[in-house]
Amino acid sequence: MNTRFPFEDLDWPKLLNLAKSEARTPYGKIKIESLNLPENFAQSIERSEELQAETQEIHIILDKAALWGPLNGLEEIHEELESLGKAGVLEVQALARIRSWLYCFDSWNNFPQEFAGKIFKQAIASIFIPHDSLRVLDRVLTPSGELSEKASSKLQGLLSQAKEVKREISGRMEALTRDYASKGFLQEKYSDVRDGRYVLPVKVSDQSKIDGRVAELSVSKQTVFIEPKEVEQLQTKLRRLEAEVSQEVFVILLGVSRQLMPFVDSIASSVHIVSYWDTVQARARIAKVYGGKQITLSPEREWVLHDTVNPILFWNLEENQIVRNTLELASHQQMILLSGPNTGGKTVLLKTLGLSATCARSGFFYPGTGKLLVPYFDSFFVDLGDPQSIEAHISSFSGHVLKMKRILEGLGPKSLILIDEMNSATDPEEGAALAQAFVQTILAQPGAILIATTHDPRLKAMAVADTRVLNASIMFNEETLRPTYRVVFGAPGRSRALDTAERLGMPTAVLKLAKSYLSEEHKAVESVLAQLQGQLGTVDRAQKEALQLRNEAEKLKLQWEEKVKVTVQDSIEKARQKLKHVLELAQIEVRETLRKIQSTKTHKQLDDLRRELNDTFQQGERRIETSVGEAAPELTEALVQEAIAETVQTHKFEIGVWVRVPKWKNVGEIVDWDGKKARVALGIQQASGFGKAFIVSVYPVEMEVLSDRELRTAIGVKGGMVGPKSRKATIQSASVAHVPDQIDVRGQRLDDAIREVTQYVDRAFRAGRGEVVIIHGLGTGALREGIRTLLKRTSYVALCQDAGTTGSTLVRFSV
Repeated sequence: MNTRFPFEDLDWPKLLNLAKSEARTPYGKIKIESLNLPENFAQSIERSEELQAETQEIHIILDKAALWGPLNGLEEIHEELESLGKAGVLEVQALARIRSWLYCFDSWNNFPQEFAGKIFKQAIASIFIPHDSLRVLDRVLTPSGELSEKASSKLQGLLSQAKEVKREISGRMEALTRDYASKGFLQEKYSDVRDGRYVLPVKVSDQSKIDGRVAELSVSKQTVFIEPKEVEQLQTKLRRLEAEVSQEVFVILLGVSRQLMPFVDSIASSVHIVSYWDTVQARARIAKVYGGKQITLSPEREWVLHDTVNPILFWNLEENQIVRNTLELASHQQMILLSGPNTGGKTVLLKTLGLSATCARSGFFYPGTGKLLVPYFDSFFVDLGDPQSIEAHISSFSGHVLKMKRILEGLGPKSLILIDEMNSATDPEEGAALAQAFVQTILAQPGAILIATTHDPRLKAMAVADTRVLNASIMFNEETLRPTYRVVFGAPGRSRALDTAERLGMPTAVLKLAKSYLSEEHKAVESVLAQLQGQLGTVDRAQKEALQLRNEAEKLKLQWEEKVKVTVQDSIEKARQKLKHVLELAQIEVRETLRKIQSTKTHKQLDDLRRELNDTFQQGERRIETSVGEAAPELTEALVQEAIAETVQTHKFEIGVWVRVPKWKNVGEIVDWDGKKARVALGIQQASGFGKAFIVSVYPVEMEVLSDRELRTAIGVKGGMVGPKSRKATIQSASVAHVPDQIDVRGQRLDDAIREVTQYVDRAFRAGRGEVVIIHGLGTGALREGIRTLLKRTSYVALCQDAGTTGSTLVRFSV
């Protein structure tokens, strides 16, 4: 790729800096910054398409906190890995930095495969599985990254002895301080530590009155710091213990470093993988800001961008200030010639198109609608601004000529050339001749594309006659005499020099005189262009009106859908009111049957009453269904299904979930769920003590999920349900087949995970499972500790321990 022309002119470094701010790892930031060099772009159309596909895969999983959260706080470990590779011994902080990366690897290894796209899934599969190395580090490091006192039994013993000696020294120093302070020997009423030893701040005049070693003299020479003889031996002992501690710490760090050595290459490779995908998520994240979409690379050299805009504008302007434009360059066309008034946005559009080409090759999305097509360019030539150089004695014209020469020397079939103000700073006629020759030379190179701005009428005329060139102009508001910044393709634009001068306050007499100097040919051309632009303006306004009508239609559609929802809700409420009488009658029958149950003694009578109660439920359901049909005939099947779908989406109905059924004034557990209707085992079964549930069919709109507190209250208080053991004995509706043998709560917040684990463990115990596994990951350890604290306080949990790894916990229930 040609690198002799500055990419700064295209705002490319600005876009990279915005992406860099979204990267979370130090290496990810470095990788993004490296894209300032075009040789780090994709080097083929296939690789460019792969980069775009990567961004698309990540774009849809940006909200997965379990994936991106572990990237926060990661630090560089290049030097640490290099030291390990050379058999070096790492310090505690270095080991902690490595462990943070290992936690990240573990989190990514456990990321649910169903969320990952094909490319990302392959990348995750290559990440190092850090279980062994994490066990090594977790054994010697605390969750906060400090050396654990339990790293070795010897270290633990030495530290315990050292603490005891320190306590003894502190106690003696406090007593001595009180004694000597009361006698007026001390400058201050506290002890101090100098060079690691406890000392007293003694007045120089009273130095001889205290037995001990002089450790230091103050700068003012008024205070002498003395180590009292009473603690001298203890301090010597403490020094010896501290030396032994340092030696033991070195032995521990040496052992850990040697154990990590075999993993150095795997860790380094995984750091590279994670950092690479960090850059991808940074690209995807800024695309969310400007509404970027995936770019398709066009082998046929088509260039199609609908409703596009320079993405940098989203950080500088409000959404309603941004003007979008549409570009369609056919495969046979090789040039866009932009013309129109100054300050009309020609250069902005030039940058917009150039930036889309760089984004296509680097995996960045681009603003637009529909399918975005961009050709693959292997070389970029950018000539924006005034190239004059006082130091090199180069004029503006000479600077342009030198750039044109370099462009022609590096021109290829996949070159993109961007030139602002072609044919300026020289004699118009000779400059036009040179510019036309330059353009024709580029057009003779198949595949090369030139985008240029100009005010030269000769170049505009050439563009009209050549089908390979697409004329474009900036629309102008004739009433305000200001540009609209909208681009219209198919006609050249008027430069509007005199109109601009009038808007800026040029005297009328001067403007009138200037117009008298215009040639008749110029006036004729301007008249034709004015008529053509007027027609194009009419087309543009028609397109705007069509877009407005489409938006209004969308708004009406949304309003209609909302009205349908309200109608459904009203109809359901009417049906509920009409059902009230039916339900009251059914409840009276149920209460009467229960009264009989309580006074019944024999099993045969109980069986008869149980059948009677089931018949009551079934009759009640038939009455309800009949009443629904009579009460709300206007509820069509489509409306009912919509209401059900809305309720299901709001509540998490599934087998094993406890719900309240208001129409039966009771709670129960869902034992069957087909997505439209549930079968619920009501809590009456526990009250009666039969051990067999009474099942009722319930629609989603007729039940609501119990909160954790409501569930505990219902199970622990009502109907004689006094604890988990009695629950297990009486509730068998949630069979083992309906409760999985493990649950995964990785990436959740602690309070959310505790809530889910509480429900799951309760369901598993009631279903008769002997043991289950809870996967919580390693992370900082907070999730694991919180879950295990909950389990230890749960009366029916007999055991909780590591399930082969500290990232999961085995739970065994009481028999």
